[in-house]
Amino acid sequence: MKGDHRNKPNTEDELFEKEMGHVRRLNHKIAERPLPQRPSLSDAMSARRDIPTPIRDAEKFIRPGIHQSALRKLRRTPISHAATLDLHGHNAAEARRSLTEFVRQSRHKGVRTIRVIHGKGHGSAGSQPVLKAKVREWLQEFPAVLAFCSAPPEGGGTGAVNVLLK
Repeated sequence: MKGDHRNKPNTEDELFEKEMGHVRRLNHKIAERPLPQRPSLSDAMSARRDIPTPIRDAEKFIRPGIHQSALRKLRRTPISHAATLDLHGHNAAEARRSLTEFVRQSRHKGVRTIRVIHGKGHGSAGSQPVLKAKVREWLQEFPAVLAFCSAPPEGGGTGAVNVLLK
């Protein structure tokens, strides 16, 4: 009968009993020990703080487990012209497609370090960089990206980013 709630469990205990009623106890003996308690939400949240988080700021990003020295080395690593993507003149949608394909191809070729030139925004409305923040945000979404930092001045400075790939 629709709308009949007579058999509906009212408490968590009743719901548990209803769902587990068909389960039988095993006959073998096990050492008596207390069952582990489920952590409270506050315990789970504080445990979550112990998980390493990526280092992020406007100019660098590094995944947990990657040593800080990787950023220093990445900044100094010479990057070939072939491993450079220049996004000048691209709108955001074009830039995202190009970046996704470039990272994919670089990984496929076994390239470990790439440079992405996004510009400093001097040609944008209000001379504000549009792609700089977007590129850095997108790079963090790629699991293949282990770290990135601003390129050295001779490589584009804050208008470009050097990227370490898996």
